[in-house]
This record gives sequence, structure tokens and C-alpha cells, in this order.
Amino acid sequence: MLPSFDGLSLDLYRYYPNNKTKKKDSVLMLPYLFIRGCLNGCLFCPSSADTFFLANKPTIVANDLEKLSGKYKTRYFYFVNTHINPSMNYVDKLHKEFKNQDLNILWTDCANFRFLNNALLEKLKEMGAVRLVYGLESASDRMLKMINKEITVRKAESLLRKAHKLGIWNEVELVPGLPFETDKDINSTVRFMGRNKDIINFFYLNRYILMDGSLYQKYPKKHGLKNIRSLSNTIYEMQQFTRCFDEVGGLRWVDKIRQINNSFEVLDSKMREINNRKNISYNSFVDTPLLFYLYSKLGNKREIEDYFRNLQKID
Repeated sequence: MLPSFDGLSLDLYRYYPNNKTKKKDSVLMLPYLFIRGCLNGCLFCPSSADTFFLANKPTIVANDLEKLSGKYKTRYFYFVNTHINPSMNYVDKLHKEFKNQDLNILWTDCANFRFLNNALLEKLKEMGAVRLVYGLESASDRMLKMINKEITVRKAESLLRKAHKLGIWNEVELVPGLPFETDKDINSTVRFMGRNKDIINFFYLNRYILMDGSLYQKYPKKHGLKNIRSLSNTIYEMQQFTRCFDEVGGLRWVDKIRQINNSFEVLDSKMREINNRKNISYNSFVDTPLLFYLYSKLGNKREIEDYFRNLQKID
């Protein structure tokens, strides 16, 4: 069924870069969902452990977007999928249908490194990809293997460089404090982010939390965890920890909680240093409509990065 925004005051969600911008040049960014669930099997994520998965047929997706774009007179879409690429074959079919509909849209979504290569990145760019958010979690090969990401640091780095070269805005999610993480693993992530500071435009840090429904929670013994229990301590609740655990042959919770917080603080501190050296003032949640506008007017990623640098100088 085609989504409908009828009856909503869409002008309240229309972005005007300045007072002189005409309505036809403004940014109306519509949400659109066509993939739910995830088949990747990452140990920390509930979506990967759930057997539910649904992806709309590429023909339906392309038809919906063509109709929504025409009806609401916008070419800007915020896809709210778990990721754009549940398989390479799906992206191939999606690319074909976007071309058949001759869609002239710009969009943003999450993407996973596992089912991605240079050719697919080129297709995503042709389809209108402006911004991709990648779940990397850690830039340590040991940790990536342990959490079942089935990618390598080298592959992630190569794909980020390719996406940057294509002009795609790169954002990365990191999860400090994963089970059995060490200082060496965190330092690997720090070095990765440092050497790729010019091609990663934004990053997210989320302390590791043992989430309900994840494979770690469902099968703790199989994956090296034990003594899982609920927490009611106010301090932990403020940090969003609802369950504690011990690592088999590793840290007990009293030490693990310190390690999680320390990993977060180390990475946060180092990333602030890196971000200051880049000198780009950009907030993903606030500035995505502006990002769409700049891509529609400038197209060139380097010019867009310069724009944000200049904004910071003005402030």
C-alpha cells in the first residue's frame, strides 16, 4: 500500500536554507520503509537474531517512490530500513527498477559492508544515494570475527574510500565495550578512525548493552557469556544498562562495566580530537535536510565539506 502523508502539515517539515529560498527549492524529506529485519547474524543485535525478514519487491519500491515524488513534489527521501542491501542481488534488482522508472531522487539509508562491493556502491550512487550509515561496530579484525560481522577492517576501509571517491557522505556506527574487547581492540579502532578521518564524515558511539533478543542474550553459553541477570541500580539505569553478565574466562561484571565505560571514554576523547582536526561542523540529525540541499545544488562532496567548515568559522 502506498504511504500517505495527506492531512499532515508538511510545510512544518519543509527545510528552507535561507529566507530567500523559494518553496520549489526547499527540501521536503519524506520517510519511506521497505526493508524490515536483518539476515546478517551479528551476535549483539536483536534484528539479526529475529527470524522475521521482509523486503518489498523492487518494482513496488520504485513505483511507490515515483508516485510519492510526484504527488508531494519532492525528490528527497529518508529511507528507514535496517539496511539498503540485504543481498547483492536485491540491490541489482532495485537498481534496475530505479532506472526503469527514471527516478530523479536523492536518499539516505543504512548499509552493511558484508553485501557490498565497488560495483554495488556505484549502483547505489546512480540510484541517488547521498548518505550511507554503516554498522562497523569495531575496527579490530578479532572483534569483527567474534561478533560474526563476516567482514574485515581492510574491506571496510576500501569500501569507505570508494564511497568517498563517488561522493557519498560516509557515517560509521561504533560500539565500544563489546564482550571480550581489549585495549588493543579499542586502539585498533582509534587508529582506523584517525587514518580515515578525511573520508568518514560522522560517527556514532554507543556503549555496548546486552540487548533482549540478541544472540548473546538468547544463547549466552554458546557465545561465552554467563551469569546474566537483571539490574535495578539507578546508576546503571541512567546509563541504559538493564542486564549484566560475566565473560567466560574473561571479566566479571564489576570489571566489565568499568571496561565498557573506559572504552567509550577513550574512543570519545580520541574522536573529538580527530573531529577538531577535520574542523567540519556537522550534526547528522539536524543537518541531513541541508545535506540534501547542498547535494542538489553543488553535487561535489569536497565543496559540501568546505561549506560546513566555513559555517563553523562563521559561528
